[in-house]
Amino acid sequence: MRDFLVALQFLTRLTLYPKLEMTQAELARSVRVYPLVGLLIGSLLAGLFYCLAVLVQLPPLTVVILVLVSEIVLTGGLHLDGFMDAADGLLSYRPKEKILEIMKDSRVGANAVLALICLLLTKMAFLSSIPPNQLWIVVLMPTLSRWSLVYLAMYYPHAAPKGSLGAMVIGQTSPAGFRISTGLCGLLVLIIAWASWQLSAGPLLSVLLAGLVMWFAVLLTSRAVARAAMRKIGGITGDVLGAALELAEVVALLLGIASLRLLG
Repeated sequence: MRDFLVALQFLTRLTLYPKLEMTQAELARSVRVYPLVGLLIGSLLAGLFYCLAVLVQLPPLTVVILVLVSEIVLTGGLHLDGFMDAADGLLSYRPKEKILEIMKDSRVGANAVLALICLLLTKMAFLSSIPPNQLWIVVLMPTLSRWSLVYLAMYYPHAAPKGSLGAMVIGQTSPAGFRISTGLCGLLVLIIAWASWQLSAGPLLSVLLAGLVMWFAVLLTSRAVARAAMRKIGGITGDVLGAALELAEVVALLLGIASLRLLG
């Protein structure tokens, strides 16, 4: 339970215990339940999506915008900030030290602004393509993307100086913690598929297969981002984790929507 509370407070603005003190060891151990935090985020977003689209019957564009804003509020924009910093640094043709300096700078450059606009518009387009009876895609999106943080923290070295936020988990994740996180993520994919089947969102096997394809796509996307960072700065940082998560969510949405078309 404490692992979940620590992960929840680290990854979101949902602080159940404001005075909760976290050690670096607890932060590193809490990665094992990151998919569970993603499930909570996804469930809240899907519930809001359904209420606004079906119960209140707001226009689709309004629904999508409110869902996106809610996601930003829930996470405090933590990963978007990392995405923007990574875009500023990794998209510049500078040496490693300069890139790390750019990513650490609180000022926002043109690359960050353009990347953010493209990201949000793409998310809006994909979210608007999801029918209200297929919200398992919205639940899976943050569940799988939070698992990707554990994968990257486990298998890629830290590039920035010690003392940064990313250093609290990058390189600190144990093999046992990664296995637990992966097993938990697999279980959650199965549960989400079963719940979707119970709600008549589609055949159990079809939704489960789509979820596994989305998971594999999230893995490939995370690897691609991490390898790009490896070439540029010799490792990953907290900003790279944020960028990988945001891009993984976009790819998860794309594959989820594609599965709806292919599976009928």
